[in-house]
Amino acid sequence: MDRARNHRRLAPLAFIAAVAAAAVTAAPAEAQDGGRYRVLVPALAPQPGAKDNFGKDVGKEVRKAIDDMATHAPVEDKVLKDALKKFGLKEEDITDCIKARQLAVQIQAELVTCGTYTESGNDRQVTVKFVVPTTGEEFQVASFASNQAKQAAAHIAGAFEEYLGQLRLAVFCNDELQRQAWDAAIEQCGKVVAANPASASNQYNLASAYMNAGQDDVALATFEKAIEINPVHQDAILAAGVVAARVGQQEKSQRYLHQYLELNPGDQAVRLKIAADIAAAGDPRGALMLVEEGGAATATDVDVTTLQYAGHFALASAREAIENSGMNGDASPDVQPMLEKALAYYNRAFEMQAAEPDVTMMTNMLVAYRLLERNDEAVAFGERAIQRVPNDAALLSAYADALAAAGNTDQAVRTLDRVVQIDPSYAVNARLGSWQLQAGNLSAAQAAFRRALQNNEVASGDDLARPIFSQGYNTHHKNKRYDTAISYYNVAREFATSSATKGMVNFFQGHALFLKALEMQKPSTAASARASLPVFQEAKRWLEQAGGYTEQAQARQQLLQNIDQYIEIQNALIRRG
Repeated sequence: MDRARNHRRLAPLAFIAAVAAAAVTAAPAEAQDGGRYRVLVPALAPQPGAKDNFGKDVGKEVRKAIDDMATHAPVEDKVLKDALKKFGLKEEDITDCIKARQLAVQIQAELVTCGTYTESGNDRQVTVKFVVPTTGEEFQVASFASNQAKQAAAHIAGAFEEYLGQLRLAVFCNDELQRQAWDAAIEQCGKVVAANPASASNQYNLASAYMNAGQDDVALATFEKAIEINPVHQDAILAAGVVAARVGQQEKSQRYLHQYLELNPGDQAVRLKIAADIAAAGDPRGALMLVEEGGAATATDVDVTTLQYAGHFALASAREAIENSGMNGDASPDVQPMLEKALAYYNRAFEMQAAEPDVTMMTNMLVAYRLLERNDEAVAFGERAIQRVPNDAALLSAYADALAAAGNTDQAVRTLDRVVQIDPSYAVNARLGSWQLQAGNLSAAQAAFRRALQNNEVASGDDLARPIFSQGYNTHHKNKRYDTAISYYNVAREFATSSATKGMVNFFQGHALFLKALEMQKPSTAASARASLPVFQEAKRWLEQAGGYTEQAQARQQLLQNIDQYIEIQNALIRRG
């Protein structure tokens, strides 16, 4: 279930009552009356102190009313009598709603009416509901007063027609869910809920539409309404757990997921499926907790799939911690333990997969080794992995990263060449350029970055310009190798796209030229002035084009003032000479 990144949409498990002709599978021919859906209509149950004749008469009149309908018919007398005899029941026994539901399931009736009434003098108060026997879904008729059986039956028949209207709305709701037209589904399913808010399935369908439309907060609240109505609505419980994880309510998510697992005890496949849904929803740590609970992941007889899932979730948890630490600047203490846990699970699974090891798992193992900076181990494992699966582009790509991290750039480049031979569309040029840059091969890096930009391997040319600039500044500019730094700045400028990045490159190129000119003018002679003056002038030209670099706006103005002074000095020295 999911919304954006590799998220699987929750399939709408819409409930449509079996009585809705457009949304049901027809019952066997012998269980129908001319294609109409059958309704079991027992007598209303008299409450203590009430006479039973009224309830029997109401039941008889309701059966007559339903028999006049085009889409529904009461269960035939013979079918009912045969079923009562078969199961050892009396007609008054099925005034109990539970027994009526059980019998309806046996005779394949699509609906049951259940009702009671009380008497106080000449006043009778009637309570009735329609129940789908297979699911327990109910439509409650508002309690009403009636002293006449025909009058009560007419009221019940009218309520039944209203119920059928709701079912027709439910068909429209289901159609929109199946079409994945989420906005339209919200509208149609909302109408169904407005007509019968006490239906758990109606609330669930509306919540599913909200969730798939990306409205997670209202989806969670609506799933919880379904659970409040039906505390064992498994689909709603599972969906609430997933959506709670998506909105960052991990404790609530875990509570619902454990509730779901309690309804499916001992089923490891169910546990793994739920964990995968939770990880996809953005809570890999919660997913790992689900897999590890009960000791299944550490048992001696654990299966490979469980080990792989545990490894995937541990690695994803580590990556999430790394991303979060990048945001706040504090390294998370969980990163290393999670990476080591991932490798422990993966290594057990790897040893169990002697014949056909999982390529994704081996690729992830190389990533984990590299994130732990255990580069020699990464290379050693990579050698074993590519022996088992020699021609997988993703695996070879991860192995190349391990080689580069271990300092073996030449072999890393050769390995990426193999990747391109296997999959010419594989994105390798940005990495090749980065490795060549680190190795000091600026022209090779420039060529690789040009290919990366041409193949859309990066979102923006700035993503290439910044590392080139950084290498020039940190390796050369800071060490007073100004000409070399400027060569890096010239290449960086080729790729820079934003005014901020262009301004930054121009600023530091002007700064490098200024510092270079300062050294050149130190003799303070006419000759040194003639040599340094054009360098000062070029520095000024680049600084004047650095307006997009607002971070150093004040420093830029000060530099320009200083340069103007030095230009005046050099001109004076030249005139005097």
